[in-house]
Amino acid sequence: MKNEPKTENENENVEIHDKPVFEFNPDVLAGHEWRQQGPFIICKSCDLEHSMYIGVNRQLQGFDEDGVPVIKKIN
Repeated sequence: MKNEPKTENENENVEIHDKPVFEFNPDVLAGHEWRQQGPFIICKSCDLEHSMYIGVNRQLQGFDEDGVPVIKKIN
């Protein structure tokens, strides 16, 4: 049946990594038109809108010479 629970044998092929599979690269933030909306910075220039959570205690201040967003911690 489709909804049967997995057995222990089915979990044997799961890989466990001690390092993150994804590593953040701030250079990928360059070249987008970022705008802050609440705790997110949202790209408005791409066909598919995408965003990144920066938190409630951070604020988008502008962009550096490479176009990477400058985000400052606020109190």
